[in-house]
Amino acid sequence: MISSARRSTLDRPLEAPAPGAPVEGPAAGSLDTSHDTRSQNPALGPCILVGLMAAVIGISGVRGADYPAHFLRAVLWERSGTSVWNNFWYAGHPTPSYSVLTPVLTAAIGPFWLAATSAVAATALFAHLVSALVPATSARLAAYSFAVAVMVDVVVGRVAFGVGLALALACVWAWTRGRIGLALTAALGTALASPVAAVFLALAAAAVLTDQIWLRRRGRGRDWSSMAVTIAIGAVTVAPTAITASVFQTEGRFPYRSGGLVATLVVLGVLWAVSPQPMLRIGSAFAALTSLVLFLV
Repeated sequence: MISSARRSTLDRPLEAPAPGAPVEGPAAGSLDTSHDTRSQNPALGPCILVGLMAAVIGISGVRGADYPAHFLRAVLWERSGTSVWNNFWYAGHPTPSYSVLTPVLTAAIGPFWLAATSAVAATALFAHLVSALVPATSARLAAYSFAVAVMVDVVVGRVAFGVGLALALACVWAWTRGRIGLALTAALGTALASPVAAVFLALAAAAVLTDQIWLRRRGRGRDWSSMAVTIAIGAVTVAPTAITASVFQTEGRFPYRSGGLVATLVVLGVLWAVSPQPMLRIGSAFAALTSLVLFLV
């Protein structure tokens, strides 16, 4: 009887809650995905794929252009501990504005293994998140696509962003399950690991808050506590990034080419068009606007 009841639960079609809809129980005030029962472990296959690809990259010795910078930052941490200036890279520059957390972790296990483990963690979290939102076939396709895409960070050596991405997804995962303390901790870690990842997480929080306000004004929103949680997550993400960027300013130019802008806007436009959830449309619009601003400045 127990096994047949379990099968009926697993076979039941999953219906994701409407964004901003009231949630009963410990996840109240967050995006509810805790009812996902479609798969025992939706992350297993994608994580195995990431592990196999990381093993191939590791054995082949392929290392992208960003790895030397992380080796240097790891050496600086081992020799000097916490520092605010680096004299050994392009005539010197402040170090906290790039990443506060990553040099410590890099010094402990090395940049490649940190990038690889971050990719596995990010894939596992993404797979669990998406499995609660879309049908099983689409969830598997999304998880495997993410697994392939996230390996770019491992190949190129975008270690700081890889760590920040994993922490940002950990924040969303904890947030959707009502574990607010863990979500806030992961949000802070995201900001300390990668300012770029922090911007993405802040955009997500802004989209959620906008959707909550819109639904509340139409009489279908949540209570003020859920909005307070969203604001807190956004603030914890933005504050450290803004402080380090303003105190430890770094000069330099990193062109945002028109081809990249067009590709970004096309992908976001497709997401906006096909998404059934207003929250995702809002997030797509915010991301497109941010891309345009970054291109113009």
